Amino acid sequence: MIRLVIIEDEELIRLGITTAINQQPDMQMVGIARTGHEGIKLVGDFIPDVVLVDIGLPDISGVDAIRQIKANTSNIKIVVLSSHYAQSIVQSALNAGAESYILKKNNIPLILEAIKSTFYDCKSFLDPDISRQNFFFPTEN
Repeated sequence: MIRLVIIEDEELIRLGITTAINQQPDMQMVGIARTGHEGIKLVGDFIPDVVLVDIGLPDISGVDAIRQIKANTSNIKIVVLSSHYAQSIVQSALNAGAESYILKKNNIPLILEAIKSTFYDCKSFLDPDISRQNFFFPTEN
């Protein structure tokens, strides 16, 4: 059973993802937070397997939340769920300790795949739309 916490300020996103996760036989949402500080506290209280973190939180950045979570519990997997796809933001999240990065615009099956790949296979999952941008493989002039 994959135990998850979501840190997301958008109510519709929280509700949709929580509903989808709780329908999975091998997943359970154990904590739901609207802010980074609230999420960090929930992570400390519940020690989930995976944390879904939005980058654009109202109190602190998702990157700062990732750093704080990893500083306290480095074995927890972080999957960023964001609408931001700029190379600098993606790289900052990965450098802070996120294992995977997925865009919110994707369908639920792809988000679930990212969670499972990150947890079960211990593999980083990078959103296909980000990979296609060649952000991590610059071309030579």
